[in-house]
Amino acid sequence: MSDTGPATTAHDALLRPVREGNAFEETIERARALDPAEPVRGFLLIPPDRPPGTVFAYNQPCTYTLAAIIQRRTGQRLSEYLRPRLLDPLGIGAVGWQCWPAGRELGFSGLFARTEDVAKLGQLYLQRGRWGKDHLFPETYVEVATYSQISTSAMENPDWRQGYGYQFWMARHGYRGDGAFAQFCLVLPEQDAVVAMTGGTEATQTVLDHVWDHLLPGLGSASTDEAALAELEERLCALHLPARQTQPSPVRWEDWTAAPFPVTSARDPSSRTTIASVAVARADDRLEVTISERDNTMSFAVANGEWLVSEPRDVHGDVVPVAGSGGWLDEQTFLAEVIFLETPHRMDIVCSLPARTADASWLVTPLDGGRLQTLHRPR
Repeated sequence: MSDTGPATTAHDALLRPVREGNAFEETIERARALDPAEPVRGFLLIPPDRPPGTVFAYNQPCTYTLAAIIQRRTGQRLSEYLRPRLLDPLGIGAVGWQCWPAGRELGFSGLFARTEDVAKLGQLYLQRGRWGKDHLFPETYVEVATYSQISTSAMENPDWRQGYGYQFWMARHGYRGDGAFAQFCLVLPEQDAVVAMTGGTEATQTVLDHVWDHLLPGLGSASTDEAALAELEERLCALHLPARQTQPSPVRWEDWTAAPFPVTSARDPSSRTTIASVAVARADDRLEVTISERDNTMSFAVANGEWLVSEPRDVHGDVVPVAGSGGWLDEQTFLAEVIFLETPHRMDIVCSLPARTADASWLVTPLDGGRLQTLHRPR
């Protein structure tokens, strides 16, 4: 009888190191698969790939576990623990943090905060832990946190090849904190500056390239170009997001309100969506769109040729602030555009009367596919 070696199970496969190019793969999905109810246990079941300090891996369960330890030891959620020690001293108002499982804040992702609050965190590091007369954390911690602790030379993009500290990426200029979709906090000690950005793009290296090419040179100037400043202010005041010009109503309302339109596919094959159906209705003097998932639904108002801001509630009673615009492109096609105002995300919805189906496509697909439950700040 030949020796075929030990049998391999799905569990065994989850415990094996997985490589992506020259780096080791993120373990978040393996941790969730090994123990869906307790991600910390799932993470601890995965053996280390290499000795500490010898290989770089962007590994979110590490940070999640640290957040879980703090909550376990203090009896407070992470944001509650940070409130008197960090958030209140910096003047940061209401924040929200996604939880998983219920009641445990993620730590590594899912924090909802204003752009100015992101800038305050960067300013705190620029001032090496000092805020006013107080030191909120030691200067020695800033030194090690913002220093390259391990090489990231195998990363594809140049601003990700400069090394990694303690939750900070080193960059071609200064260092930074990163969030998905170009949420950036750039700290530039040489220029004595902080740049905070919130965005909605996957072209993150391009965003940084523009900062280095167009913004950075101006930060080194000792004088102010008053004419250029006036031109910039005029341009900023004129910025707006145009809404599509459409027809405000169809010829036959009954064709559109008879039943919801099932969502069959996305125009962009890479765009995932959890939306199952779309319904169109008249509500008083406005047009209303209802989007439904398997276990959630929400209705919001849209306007023709302009954005209508509202705060609808989903079936759980949670407020989901949106801006909506919509109407008919022709007698067979309805278009609605919706921006989820507390997130980087925007969706286009197209209903086709002949096919009696709808398409719901994200401009940039959210990390979880865009569930209504995660498209607003947790409250």
